[in-house]
Amino acid sequence: MTPALSLDMRDMAQLRRRIETLPTEMKQRVMVRAMGRVKDMARTQLKRRVSEKINLQQKYVNDFTVARYGPEEIHFRVEAGWYPLSRMNPKQTKKGVAVRFPNGAANYRSAFVNTGNRNRVMRRTGPGRYPVEELFGPNPANAINNDPELFESFLADLVEDRLAARMLHEIVRLVR
Repeated sequence: MTPALSLDMRDMAQLRRRIETLPTEMKQRVMVRAMGRVKDMARTQLKRRVSEKINLQQKYVNDFTVARYGPEEIHFRVEAGWYPLSRMNPKQTKKGVAVRFPNGAANYRSAFVNTGNRNRVMRRTGPGRYPVEELFGPNPANAINNDPELFESFLADLVEDRLAARMLHEIVRLVR
């Protein structure tokens, strides 16, 4: 059983004073380990939130999410273009193409799977055989751009909540 941990401003001030008394080498280790772990926790939560928002499995968002941390901040970047439907196992139907998502399926009417070209999902844009265009699924980066305040506040709260507890954990780990 994990004990509950609640911190208020007095606890934070006391923690800051105790950290100041630690040797410099130990402070650096504590911060590096704590920031790295909090970065990983926040990255996982960000991927989970983005995948829920765009109705896409988390494994598809993993490749696009990058997190780095510096001395005083953590940077998150979601580097993504529109996700190709060809990677989502499209199935040709009589009416078009069906692609399964975690919360249902999407049907693209009048589309076809171009089996000669890496199973790309295409749709004719003109009255004849050509021109055609490739269809894409959701974009993880676009989901964040559409609602940045939600993700910024979520990540800031998460880091605020977890960093002090993680630093305390790392101090206890090093002292043992």
